[in-house]
Amino acid sequence: MIDHNRLSRARALMEEKGIELLVLTHSTDLAYLTGITGHIWERLACLLLTKTQAFFVAPGFELGNLSADSAALLDCHGWKDGEDPFVLVQKLVGDAASAAVGRTVPSWVLLNLMKIMPHCQWQSADSILAEMRICKDQQEFELLRRVQEKACNGLGKLIAHGLCGLTEAEAFELLKTFCAHEGVTVTGGIVASGPNSALPHHHNSSRAIQKGDVVCIDFVGEEPGIGYQADTTRTFCVGSIPDGFEEVYHTVNRANQAAFEAAVPGTPCEEVDRAARRVIEEAGFGKYFTHRVGHGLGLDVHEPPYLSAGNRDPIRPGYVFSIEPGIYLPGKYGVRIEDQVFVTPQGPVRLTPTHGLMSHDLRICN
Repeated sequence: MIDHNRLSRARALMEEKGIELLVLTHSTDLAYLTGITGHIWERLACLLLTKTQAFFVAPGFELGNLSADSAALLDCHGWKDGEDPFVLVQKLVGDAASAAVGRTVPSWVLLNLMKIMPHCQWQSADSILAEMRICKDQQEFELLRRVQEKACNGLGKLIAHGLCGLTEAEAFELLKTFCAHEGVTVTGGIVASGPNSALPHHHNSSRAIQKGDVVCIDFVGEEPGIGYQADTTRTFCVGSIPDGFEEVYHTVNRANQAAFEAAVPGTPCEEVDRAARRVIEEAGFGKYFTHRVGHGLGLDVHEPPYLSAGNRDPIRPGYVFSIEPGIYLPGKYGVRIEDQVFVTPQGPVRLTPTHGLMSHDLRICN
């Protein structure tokens, strides 16, 4: 997805902040501005954005891989093995007085840039890209809603299939298969069963899922070629409900709803975290809620805004973030319920489906 207005917006922010040059290597920031995706190479490939030009410097043999839209957006310059690409960069941009560099630019690139531009003042490009990316537009909303729905359809198929007897690793592989049938590539995730569900970032193991287990499933994925992320967590009981679990589950569910209701424009981000934490603390489980209530979501799984104590930034329309309170009782079980939320001028809406197998109801599966 290429939005031709984004380069203009980036230039406007550069001018506002007194930045003459923006440098990005392969990253979600580069994809956001130009549609170019890929991995960081050992060879130099970078966007050089100035007030009037948008240069893309890359090995000549790689330029043919650019989409027609990306190539048309940029002034592309190739270089050959054996040449010094930084000579080409210097020829194109000279010795800028001020520049912003993306957070994923490798140190060897930055050091060489500093060498050819010794008088340049360098700063982070987050002041430009984070500001642009933090508020999603209607097209981004639709892409995020769609990938979230497809991913949840895959999870629903796994739960309908049943978990008992599968190992955590087997259940995760099956989840990947079901999501692939929905058009979503799962890029990471957790299937945490029994006492493992009390570990928020458990690593999938060979433990077999048994009757009476709590199973917490948290996974991320994307539609190939699109880039926008899905991130979902649901917690299930297998066969029966363990002692005391209902109180814990319903407490987390209430915390999720409290945070959702707090997520209105103008509210400080930390107040959303506080709304969920208050519910859990009043139920006596405060010390077992061990992480922030949410994080932003877009082209990256974790990006601004972060909903945690100390973040006084007010929520703005267009924000997309997770609401994922949890309670984790060591050696017993854990519960996390995660939804993605889009903030409209009127208030929050859930991107994550909450009907059928994805509802917040306490669910027993096979």
